Amino acid sequence: MYYQCMLDQGVPVTRHEDGSVGFNSSGDDEAWQSFEAASQACNQKMIDLGLVTASQPLSREDMQNIYPLYIEFFDCLVDQGMDTGPMQTEDQILEQGGYTYPGVGDEPAYTVCHDKQEAVDKALFAATNQ
Repeated sequence: MYYQCMLDQGVPVTRHEDGSVGFNSSGDDEAWQSFEAASQACNQKMIDLGLVTASQPLSREDMQNIYPLYIEFFDCLVDQGMDTGPMQTEDQILEQGGYTYPGVGDEPAYTVCHDKQEAVDKALFAATNQ
């Protein structure tokens, strides 16, 4: 449903073998903003249809558990020679309710350090969908 909704919104997403949805903005800020807007609209549509529940905001305690996983993900990207830009602080992640992928140019972060990124995403999902 989310995948099709994103396509209907005009966002060129891809579906991975594990069912997750991917998007590569190739560093294009306008494309990323379109993705973010469409993602919010599609998430809200799924909430409105009762397919998922609205997520709860992250607590400071949640962040203390998740941030070490984020550091591992970030360090993995750096170790792979990726141009990540600055690492987000705990406060920045708390403010936005999640992290944004470090800037990695044309190479999507999930293909380089997928296991680390997946650990962060799972922990964020668990924390915000209790």
